[in-house]
Amino acid sequence: TEWKNRRKAVAGCFSQSHLDRIQSICQTQLNQWIDDVVEPCARSGTAFDIGEETIYLTLRIVCESVLDDEDHIIDDEDLKLFKHHLQIAATELIFMDQFHKYMPWLFPAVWKAKRSTKFLQQFALRLIDNYRAKHKAYYD
Repeated sequence: TEWKNRRKAVAGCFSQSHLDRIQSICQTQLNQWIDDVVEPCARSGTAFDIGEETIYLTLRIVCESVLDDEDHIIDDEDLKLFKHHLQIAATELIFMDQFHKYMPWLFPAVWKAKRSTKFLQQFALRLIDNYRAKHKAYYD
């Protein structure tokens, strides 16, 4: 019974119309990225960081497809801040040792990671609030 309830809950995510919508968004974002980043760099012969660009592209696709951010409330500056704070928080969590865990006040990197974690939480809440505001009728 629990399995059936979970299956029912996610079934809508895999409907053909929803998958077509996500595919369309991915294609549009990819074409825009090629026009805005790849082609200018190719023409001028300059390099760009493919890892960083892939993160931004993925975040744009997720924001538009999952969170219905067609109005682009999340701009490029927000995405850069998100990536910056995610990197700080993840690095500190990955390399945290016993001293960091039990005596965080001794390590400025821990303070910085905590601030970054707070920023990421606020960013996520802003996305959720935006989504709920757009779908207010559903939540009332």
